Amino acid sequence: MDTLTKKSFNSLTKTEQAVMVINSGKELLIRQNEEYSVHLYLISNLFVEILYELNKSTIIKIKTPSKEKLCLSYNLNDQELNKYLAS
Repeated sequence: MDTLTKKSFNSLTKTEQAVMVINSGKELLIRQNEEYSVHLYLISNLFVEILYELNKSTIIKIKTPSKEKLCLSYNLNDQELNKYLAS
């Protein structure tokens, strides 16, 4: 796969983003809050979160959060997050 940047990924439609991530991404972690199930994927060294409505398979939002936000959201340190990039 060619190098994927945050800018090029965000320029895709939501459908294109979802298909790309689900078909080519690697699911890393899942977390839940009161509204969503949030799945963290890695695709071409880009972290992507897909937010699903709880108890449904409806995609609500697709985000490309910063490493800092990911560390806070998943209770990880920068070194742990970088391990995903190396694998």
